Amino acid sequence: MRLFFALPLGTAVKDDISEALRACRERMPELRWLNPQTLHVTLLFIGECGGEETDRLIASLSDLDPLPDAFSISWQGIESFPGRGPGRVFYLPLLEGAGAVAEIHRRLARAVGAKNGGARRKYRPHISVARARRGARPVGSDRLNGPCSSIAGSAVIDRLVLYRSRLERNGAHYEELFSLSLGRNNDLEKR
Repeated sequence: MRLFFALPLGTAVKDDISEALRACRERMPELRWLNPQTLHVTLLFIGECGGEETDRLIASLSDLDPLPDAFSISWQGIESFPGRGPGRVFYLPLLEGAGAVAEIHRRLARAVGAKNGGARRKYRPHISVARARRGARPVGSDRLNGPCSSIAGSAVIDRLVLYRSRLERNGAHYEELFSLSLGRNNDLEKR
């Protein structure tokens, strides 16, 4: 199973983001835009895990330092990874709440024993919205200007979720395995 931890977004928020991205999708059809119903704030990608590894991962959550209560996040504009050269992953950078998200990431990485937070680069709180297609014409940062730069929104974050990701022909599908309400580390819920 491919697993990752994320902070889920509500359906209305996902719909608002999808509507805000309409002009960007029209401006950059060569990108693979993510299904709006799969949008989330990624915290930690775990990767492939077997059943026993997954059980150990869940058990490690008991070592998680207390999480904050529900909080607000906001985003504005669209950016891409890597920071230099043509973008490969396009995302909404978090502004308000970015510090709280980064702290949850740090605590989670420590609890599950992820080296370097489970990533090869510094963690940057964000919502991924598109990816470059293999072999497609590179998309430079200049194309993110205009309608894409005015995208803004906000949401309330109230849960931490462990997802299973299944890659299928029509994109990734996510299944909630466990959920933890923010501010309450003792209510791990199996889905």
